[in-house]
Amino acid sequence: MSLPVTATTEYVLENPLWEYVLSLWRTTCFRGWSERLQQHFALNGSLIAALGFVSSYHRLLAAEDMQALLRSVEPFHKKYQKKLTEVRQRAESYRSMGETIWTTWEELLLKAEMQAMQVEFAAIYHHVQYLPLQFMPAEQALSQNLQVYSEMAIEKTAMNQIKISELQQCLQEIAVEIRRNHSSDTRSEQ
Repeated sequence: MSLPVTATTEYVLENPLWEYVLSLWRTTCFRGWSERLQQHFALNGSLIAALGFVSSYHRLLAAEDMQALLRSVEPFHKKYQKKLTEVRQRAESYRSMGETIWTTWEELLLKAEMQAMQVEFAAIYHHVQYLPLQFMPAEQALSQNLQVYSEMAIEKTAMNQIKISELQQCLQEIAVEIRRNHSSDTRSEQ
């Protein structure tokens, strides 16, 4: 099973990774975990979803490829995606403006955040579709991909042992949900 490749050098907004992410958000509480990973562990939740996608194709990302992927998407993530998420979260304190105004504002913020996410996922997909990925069973690939990314994050942020344990627990919970999503996708294709 090979990763689908788009026949263009440009980023493609509608791509298999974006479809996978939308499916993941519809069937799991991944969005909440993604925000938790960003707030508490300084991890890019988009990359976690991408690792689930790559793993669903039975592929393992090498550490150096994961670092290259991070370098390619991190500037956009920090400059736009992360800030839009923070604005939306801070906006919660303005609910007193009235329900109609608040709802309209919340929808606009969420739409901008989702469009930025789609651009970020287009960049990730553009990068991963050409990587030489090692084949292995999906569950094993997911565990190893998450392990490599968490080790990179631990090294980068110098987490203490308690924080490392919390991160590993969070990633295990995410892996269970991603596996469930893989299973439901596989059943629906049959």
